[in-house]
Amino acid sequence: MRQRERCYKQYEYDIYISMDDGNELLLRGMLHRFCPALKTHGYKVNFPPRDMSVGCFREEVIRETIERSRCVIGFITLSFAREMDEWMALEWRIAWQQYISVYDRKLICINYDQLRYRDIEWPILQKFLRWGTCIDFCTRQKFSKTCMDEVGNPGGSMNMLKVSKPKFNPLEIYFERKPASFNE
Repeated sequence: MRQRERCYKQYEYDIYISMDDGNELLLRGMLHRFCPALKTHGYKVNFPPRDMSVGCFREEVIRETIERSRCVIGFITLSFAREMDEWMALEWRIAWQQYISVYDRKLICINYDQLRYRDIEWPILQKFLRWGTCIDFCTRQKFSKTCMDEVGNPGGSMNMLKVSKPKFNPLEIYFERKPASFNE
């Protein structure tokens, strides 16, 4: 008989962080606080300003990295709402496509500048804000923990195809059963 096994889809990164590179305060916070906090808890983080190679074909690298990430965390800032950067727009489009097409992907929006849905022109982000599915950055004490709770366990793999031996085989029970006595 052929041996059955489980197939797992592993991701190279737990988290891909998308943010406006022009916001220096947010960039410093990511480099010195948020990314190290995630790393100490065991998450594999891809942060493009830190991890992307210089001179690479950026669009292709963004696409491949998001596809190899289990979760995308996107920071919504005022500058992002007013004028969407070309690369951030690409990151969000790819993340949204992955989110709606692959069932085990997560897309987490973090409302950094306390924006309302009317402040944003992109309809998909408006929906996230309107539905209340964004994490507010103002709760800084619980912010990292809230993000980690949303992402899930570090190094998580989703069971994509579960092919295993059935737990209940009626033939085995029938042949292994002791004969019933008439006294019982």
